[in-house]
Formats: sequence, C-alpha cells, structure tokens
Amino acid sequence: MGNKYFIDCGSNIGDTIDLFLQKFKNAKQYKIIAFEPNKKLKSYYEKYKDVTLYQKAVWIADETKEFYIGIKNEHSTNSRLDDFYQGRKKEKFLNESESVECIDFSRYIANNFSTQDEIILKIDIEGAEYQVLSKMIADNTISFINELYIEFHNTQKTERYDRNELAKTIMDKGIKVIGNYDGGGVEFNQLFKNSRSRRLLKRLYYYIRKNYRKVFLKGE
Repeated sequence: MGNKYFIDCGSNIGDTIDLFLQKFKNAKQYKIIAFEPNKKLKSYYEKYKDVTLYQKAVWIADETKEFYIGIKNEHSTNSRLDDFYQGRKKEKFLNESESVECIDFSRYIANNFSTQDEIILKIDIEGAEYQVLSKMIADNTISFINELYIEFHNTQKTERYDRNELAKTIMDKGIKVIGNYDGGGVEFNQLFKNSRSRRLLKRLYYYIRKNYRKVFLKGE
C-alpha cells in the first residue's frame, strides 16, 4: 500500500485545503500538495506546516506562459492562462499579464507517484482542465487518481470539448468524479435538466462550487 495524497490544482488561497483538513475523514493521513501560480497569494500558505506549495500553473507542458490576474473579487479566483483569457471581459482582469512557470501535470504524476498511492485530486484551473485531463487519459496517468473533484469551465478555447464525455471516460476507468457535468450529482442533474437561462446557469455554477465541496467533505 502506498501513500495518501490530496492534490489541489488551482488552490487559490487554500480554502479547499482548510475544508479538507477540518472535515475530511482521516485528513491527517494525507500529504497535501497545492498548485497556485498567482504569486500574490503566497502569504495565505504561511499558516500551513505540512502543505507543499508549487507556484506553477497546471498544464500539459513544462514551459513559461502568460497569466492574467483576475480582479472580479479580492482573491482573484478568475485568474487564468492567456489561452483561456480570449473572449473574457477585459475589465475583470489586470491590464498586463505576467509570465508564470507551467508544469506538465501528467508527467509530474508519472514521475512522483505510483498506482499504489491513494490520490484525491481537485481541479479548478479556469479552462485548462480539458487539455490537462485529456493528456492524463492519453498517458494513462489518470489511472493514478482515485477521486476527482472538478469544476469545468466554458471558454472559446474549450468549445470543442464535451465535459460529459470526458467525465464518462474517466469514470469508466473506475475513478470517482464529482463536479459540474451532467450526472455529476443527483441534485445538479435535476437542476441541469430544468435550466433555461443564463441566469440559472450562473446560479448552477455557484451551486456546484458549493456542493462538490459538500460531497467532498463527507468523504463519500
């Protein structure tokens, strides 16, 4: 039997890490790893003794890319790589981008873990999730993951992807997937069928943000 890990991709200020430590069953048995490229948020991690923080963007290659800092709220939760900036409202971001180091997440998983490990993975990376997960499937590093908590996003760059098919492909490999796809949860599935407006879809977005954590915290 290997080690236990909670990996938080797009960890922002560490709020999900806090919830994990406070509520998840046997949380102390897990080694916690966080990926957050926004260097302005580094101070939020000073309170943690046992969290490994990488100030890198989770991506499909080891390279440097431009990163736009969001300003729609105080914690810049809408910050994203430039690939997923196009088509967004410019007033929700700082005018100038900054260069950030990116990591080939699939390769990182392959080089640092084994299929004997237990890995709980949370992904909230503002559009990059489609390519990252697709590469993990192609490389079969998705098989290292036991549970996936995912927030899918819509951008011009992600229109060719089907979140439902992607989630199904991952679940067909025996991996538990919780998130905002059709069937991601009983409550969401019911609401999704009845959605008819952009306002309701926006409410669903926040509903899923709240409820994937709720399911997650129960350790189900």
